[in-house]
Amino acid sequence: MTTVEERLSRLEGAYEQVGERLGDLAVTVGRIDEKVDALSVSIDTRFDTLRSDIDRRFGAVDARFDTLRSDVDAKFDALRADMDKRFGAVDTRFDTLRADMDRRFGAVDTRFDVLRSDVDARFDALRTEMGKRFDTIQEDFRALRNQLWIMNIALWTVVVGGLVAVFLGSA
Repeated sequence: MTTVEERLSRLEGAYEQVGERLGDLAVTVGRIDEKVDALSVSIDTRFDTLRSDIDRRFGAVDARFDTLRSDVDAKFDALRADMDKRFGAVDTRFDTLRADMDRRFGAVDTRFDVLRSDVDARFDALRTEMGKRFDTIQEDFRALRNQLWIMNIALWTVVVGGLVAVFLGSA
C-alpha cells in the first residue's frame, strides 16, 4: 500500500504535468489566433483585388458596349440616310410620273385604260422592289441583332471565365 504522502507526491506531479500542458495549450491558441488574423488580412486583400479586377473588367465590357452602341448608331444613321435618299428618288420619280400622266390623260382620253394598266404595272414593280428592299433591311437588322447577342454571350463568357479563373486560382 502506498502512503498518503506518496499519493500526494504523485498527485502534485500530475498537477505539474497538467500545468505544463495548459501552458503549451495557451501558446498553441495564441499561434492559431495569429494565423486566423493573418488569414483574415489575406482574404480581405484577395477580395479587394478581386473587386478591383471585376470593376476593371466590367469597365472594359461597358466600354465595348459603348463602342458597339456607337457603331450600331452610325450604321442606323447611314441606313436612314440611304433610305431617305432612295425615298427621295422614288418621290421624284412619282412626281415625274404623275405630271406625265396628267398631261397624257388630258390630251388623250382614249388611251386612258392603256395608261392605267401601264401605271399599275409600274406600281406593282415598285412595290415588289420596295418589298425586297424592306426584306433586305429586315434581314440586316436580324443579322445585326444576332451578332449583338453573340457578342453579349461571348462577353459574359469571358467575364464568367475570368471570375472562375480568379476563384480557382485563389483556391
